[in-house]
Amino acid sequence: ETLEIAEILHKKGYKTYLQLMDISNVDANGYLKLFAWENKDIIESVYFADSKGTLQPEEISTYFYKLKTLGYHNISFHAHNATNLALKNSLKAIELGVKNIDISHISGGRNGGNLTADEYFNYSTNSL
Repeated sequence: ETLEIAEILHKKGYKTYLQLMDISNVDANGYLKLFAWENKDIIESVYFADSKGTLQPEEISTYFYKLKTLGYHNISFHAHNATNLALKNSLKAIELGVKNIDISHISGGRNGGNLTADEYFNYSTNSL
């Protein structure tokens, strides 16, 4: 249903993004639908989300390459911070070449909040 809605919105002139919430729960049938979908090129970016905030950095690689294999080229990442890995996972996603990383000004969001702008920019500044 989501893919059909993306097509409708695209035909109306909207830029469309696809976010796969809780990527760890996407099953084989879900991946088959993503693979078979013929309109991948209308998506500005496909996001995969660590909705529970429990993914490990090596899992970020697994999901990134799985989406690449399915034919998606503009891939983005959305982290939650329940296990304090939002920064580490986001840095892994950047290393892999994601198009976008979501950050929040004051850690809004559920499950420990999102990656905060302060955490990311403090890391970036100290890493220069």
